[in-house]
Amino acid sequence: MQPLPPATKDEHQQVAATKEIRGGPFGTARKTPEPNFLSLFKGLPLVPLAEVKRFPGESFDHITAGPKGPAGFLTSSQCLGCHSASKENMAFSFADGPQPPINLSPYTEWRASMMGLAGRDPIFHAQLESEKTMRPSQAGFLDNTCYRCHGVMGQRQIESDKQQPFAHSMVYALPDEMDGKYGALARDGVSCAVCHRVAKDGLGTPATFTGKFKIDPANVINGPYDQLITVPMKNATGITPAFGAQIKSASLCGSCHTVILPVLDQEGRPVKDQNGKPKEFHEQMTYPEWLNSVYQNERQPIDQKAARTCQDCHMQRTFLGQPLVFRSANIEDINYPYTDYRVRDKDITVRVRDQYSRHTLTGINQFGLMLFEQFPDILGIRTADYMYGEAVPGLLTAQSSGYDLARRETATIKVASLTKSETALEATVSRFPIRRRISPRLPDL
Repeated sequence: MQPLPPATKDEHQQVAATKEIRGGPFGTARKTPEPNFLSLFKGLPLVPLAEVKRFPGESFDHITAGPKGPAGFLTSSQCLGCHSASKENMAFSFADGPQPPINLSPYTEWRASMMGLAGRDPIFHAQLESEKTMRPSQAGFLDNTCYRCHGVMGQRQIESDKQQPFAHSMVYALPDEMDGKYGALARDGVSCAVCHRVAKDGLGTPATFTGKFKIDPANVINGPYDQLITVPMKNATGITPAFGAQIKSASLCGSCHTVILPVLDQEGRPVKDQNGKPKEFHEQMTYPEWLNSVYQNERQPIDQKAARTCQDCHMQRTFLGQPLVFRSANIEDINYPYTDYRVRDKDITVRVRDQYSRHTLTGINQFGLMLFEQFPDILGIRTADYMYGEAVPGLLTAQSSGYDLARRETATIKVASLTKSETALEATVSRFPIRRRISPRLPDL
């Protein structure tokens, strides 16, 4: 093997000469609120854009393993190096025209989902701050309860390290500040190490609802494959990947998508029923609704033809009707030049998967995604993918996937008439036919 030619520039010069990575063609944010919005919500205080509180950039969200392996949760920055796309893997390329490739890697699609953005979600933060303003006596309870899902790693880690609850103020903490570790973990949202460390114990039962799932040890990551290699991940992070059937079950999702909260009065005090028992409010029932639909597969009788789990719809295995066949990671494998002391070929040969699931995790929250597109500086997100900058930005793919889910996968509804006035748009939906395709919330009419 011939030696490589000497570099003509040192690393610093190369970085300085690098062209800008493809960013998102996102619209410029307004510097003042929309007038029609203000007229609808009269009395809303005007806050100049420059005075809006900003999240620390996601480059600060960087919690790594120590010499003996992870002591707790790690941020997704420890996953993106292997689970991003390349020209050869996890990218959907087009044969004709100037269309750039679509990045279908686990990291990029998850990062642009409302799961990956949960810790920075401005809609969530606005709702949380509104609730605390109305019930200040319950501020601590609201913070810790809501971050149990939206900023779960920060909430779980401070609970484990210091036996104290998570506070909303921590989400703005920088790395050199006292709560910097917990802020970084919380801002990373429903991260890789959350779902892939959920233990099977108790899933699908009330004991694990409202984000109370149990977790497996920090040095184990559960995945959907039972034949895998462990050396690369173990050497890089101290974590051993393993098969975990629960990662494919709807009950895993049901822990955070079944939210049961106490009923509080205007003073923030728990409301009790006639028997003196605290009342509860079922704030989110996505999992129980699915469990009582024709799509469930967790209790008899099961309709095998109709059964669809959360993952079947929100982590699809196709793109533009094409089945996806990829390796789930890009590593320094046998395709790299041979080096001394390299591990055995079989330990660095990643299998090609014909059951490759996208990490879109998409709903139809287009408004939320648009906020991230308009205000990336305020919300602290990157607008370019420095691992694979040639592809369409993840946020645009997420938005397109959300539209596709709504238009083609959710339901077929016939609109009988449409009437537009100066103040409203009214639609009459015919009683028949409404054909529900996947959504357990839509009844058969």
